[in-house]
Amino acid sequence: MTQPASEDDEDDQDNALLRQLRLARERPGGALRADVLLAKLIARQEKHVREAIEWRAYTQQPSVADIDEMVQNVRIGIAKDIDKILAGKVELGAVIGRKISDQTAEFARRRARHAGEISDEALLTVGVDDTPSLEQEAAELRALVAELPERDRVFLAERFFGGLRPAQIAERHGVHRRVVDTATSRALPKLLSAEALADERAVRKPDLPSGEES
Repeated sequence: MTQPASEDDEDDQDNALLRQLRLARERPGGALRADVLLAKLIARQEKHVREAIEWRAYTQQPSVADIDEMVQNVRIGIAKDIDKILAGKVELGAVIGRKISDQTAEFARRRARHAGEISDEALLTVGVDDTPSLEQEAAELRALVAELPERDRVFLAERFFGGLRPAQIAERHGVHRRVVDTATSRALPKLLSAEALADERAVRKPDLPSGEES
């Protein structure tokens, strides 16, 4: 039986696609192959992007159509930034995390406008840079999962709010992938059972990431 690919394998495949894409763009007549490789690279990110968006926008209760739109916009954003990624100016994971942050922040602003919570004039002054940082989001999580170690809270923020994969988080913090998996699995039940999410949990409960139990 074929075993499912690990996060490390997924990252290796992404890197291989990026190398192939870079080579295709350098070759005469390689434009069509480059387009195919880019489409394949972007399609591979969809499950990961969708999962992160569902968690980050959870309290806003987005519809399936809302999530689909945000996912599509992230895909478009990756395509627009592919030159920077291929040039080594920014990492693919960083681009994905930023696009997820942008899309969920914009969705929250639209919800606030439609609810009449802030004026159109005020919305014009709200920019992408106003999006909470990972550190701020980790601080907000502190109130929900106060019993967890600080590092676990940061892992959770980077996983679901920053859009990073476990392997990327592990590399960033210099720990083994299993450390990130354990921290995430430990944090999720506390987050889902938090009183602050009681109303949203009664409406719908998101699926846990693959390999993690509820």
